Amino acid sequence: MSLDPTAGRRWLAVGGGSPVEIRAAAGLLVVGGLLFVITDLLWLAIDGGDTAQLLVVPLLQLAIGIGVAGGLIRGSRIARYVGLVFTLTFALLHMLFALQDGPILIRILTGVIAASQIYAAVLLNTRPALDHTGARGRR
Repeated sequence: MSLDPTAGRRWLAVGGGSPVEIRAAAGLLVVGGLLFVITDLLWLAIDGGDTAQLLVVPLLQLAIGIGVAGGLIRGSRIARYVGLVFTLTFALLHMLFALQDGPILIRILTGVIAASQIYAAVLLNTRPALDHTGARGRR
């Protein structure tokens, strides 16, 4: 019998060996992709349109976000660089969506997603994130 209170719940600790900043950034990448898919589905329900063309970019963001999040949790240095480019590119895209004419709910949601992507980029530049990915100290 183990005295460790978390012995049977290790599967709940996703990325348990990675710093909080990495886990938060990875979570923001995945949640941002999910919110983008939900936002586009709401936009489709409000305005109508072609489903196939409308969901390509949100599903691409979700797929890339899941891949980058997995790489970040594992500590891959290249995942951090890809994550920075990814978050800043999609933050710019979401800011453009937020400034367009359209339903106010869609504009607010895309503004929140843009802010979360920028915050994820900030988290990827913290010292614990640099130490975890091995990007600090190599010149």
